[in-house]
Amino acid sequence: MKLSIIIATHARPDSLARLLASLKPQLGANCELILAENGTPSPIKLPNPDAVTLHIHHPRAGKCRVQNLAIATA
Repeated sequence: MKLSIIIATHARPDSLARLLASLKPQLGANCELILAENGTPSPIKLPNPDAVTLHIHHPRAGKCRVQNLAIATA
C-alpha cells in the first residue's frame, strides 16, 4: 500500500523548509510526498528537494485547483 502526503503551499518558503526537514526522516519506502504550490508566477526553489517526490505548480490562485491536480496525480 502506498501512502501519498500532499502539502498545499503558497509563498511560504521558511515554514515549508521547516516542514520538509521534519517530515523527511519519517518518510518510508512506500510513501510519497507531493508538494502542491499555487498562485505564484513560477515554482519556488525547493529548500529540501530530495524530500519531495513530486512538485506540482499552478500559477493561478485557488487551493482546491492545485489540490485536485495533486490528488489525481497520487
